[in-house]
Amino acid sequence: SVISAFANSTNHTDFRLMRAAWFMMRLDKMGGLVALLACLCVLLILRLNNLQTLLSQALDEAEMLHDAHQQSVTSYEKAIRKNMQAIDLCFDKIKQSKRPCAKEQSQAKAFDPSKETIYVVTPTYTRDTQLVDLTRLSHTLRLASAKHQILWIVVEDSDVKTDLVKYSLDRAQVHHVHLNVRENRPAHGNVFKANTQRNLGIDYVRDLLNVNTNSKIYFADDDNGYDVELFDEIAKIKQVGIWPVAYSGARRAETPVVENHKVIGFHAWDPSFRKDFPVDMAAFAISVKFILGPDPVRFVPLAPTSTGEVKFLRATGVKPSELEPLADDCTKILVWHVKTTARVDRQFDADSSFIAFA
Repeated sequence: SVISAFANSTNHTDFRLMRAAWFMMRLDKMGGLVALLACLCVLLILRLNNLQTLLSQALDEAEMLHDAHQQSVTSYEKAIRKNMQAIDLCFDKIKQSKRPCAKEQSQAKAFDPSKETIYVVTPTYTRDTQLVDLTRLSHTLRLASAKHQILWIVVEDSDVKTDLVKYSLDRAQVHHVHLNVRENRPAHGNVFKANTQRNLGIDYVRDLLNVNTNSKIYFADDDNGYDVELFDEIAKIKQVGIWPVAYSGARRAETPVVENHKVIGFHAWDPSFRKDFPVDMAAFAISVKFILGPDPVRFVPLAPTSTGEVKFLRATGVKPSELEPLADDCTKILVWHVKTTARVDRQFDADSSFIAFA
């Protein structure tokens, strides 16, 4: 039975040893039995050696696979770390180059009145074109604020602050203040509008602490168009600066006449009762020194029509010849009267009725 168990063995050495043991048993039973036992011992040793060899080979192969796997994992980890470093670098560049929104901008760069500033006071009132006018002006101020610190003081002619103005200011991406005061104008009679709002803007600047005395203040109505270069000119002002305004009154441009860098007169549409300063509100800006002292320059509320500018400039004590002509000696137009108009509701297409135009 032992021999038959090895008969089908593929190991020819085992089979020959068993046949030799069989022939010896036939010749000598005791000798053959001893030989058989010896063969079995030899086979067992051979099998154990084969098993040890197989186990050793298996262990070698397993160790090779483990080493290969470790190398693969290590390479993969290195690749992941490299990619993560590249991703972190990209995020850092995005953070550095990202344009901040209005809230982020105010947090990242808070307004500091101790720095030289251009204060822009804008009176406004509710009307169909209010949002587009404020949006146009806010875009100019956003561009100008890249070079100058600007505080936009928007004053509503209203008993309450309206959501539309708040919406416009929240999107402006420029330092701003939202104020309101109602101007009680008479039902009849022509008066200069919005001086009450301009004075509230002046009071706000006066109430600030540590105001830089090199700062300027400009009264910019929201229904005009402004070139961003105008604010570069305003920054040059020592006392009172002046420049032309296009489409003021009936003129193509209302402008000072300049010779040798001095103002010697004006081309104006209605100089009769404002002969010394026949200028538009958009045509000048002043140093904040005029409004910070104990006797500040202010506008006259409800002044007769067309006298708001002249009364204010007279209060500065500056003579026409002492005005500082800017915009290349008043030869460049940097501000325009736009007079935005809106269509009535019946002129809108029916399929656009769902859009909020204001």
